[in-house]
Amino acid sequence: MSPSTLTPKLLSDAAEKLKPMLTSLPTSDQVALADWLYGHAVGDTGSMTGDPELDEILRTRTEAILNGTAKGRPGPEVMAELRERFK
Repeated sequence: MSPSTLTPKLLSDAAEKLKPMLTSLPTSDQVALADWLYGHAVGDTGSMTGDPELDEILRTRTEAILNGTAKGRPGPEVMAELRERFK
């Protein structure tokens, strides 16, 4: 049995047909589109998390990274660390 037969179907056939085209877009377009879709799906309130305190932490951290006062880490590195920590 292949892994795909064990995974429940999460997307409609129409969405599945879009996946190859969307994954061929540049990463920046994929991220912008995902952000737009999320805002459209949940109603864009301007909140990233729904938690004002966490939103402020994320906003402050993002500003610090963008203005060079803090250094970000590559996502795959962080995810590997989290997977190791929480296995």
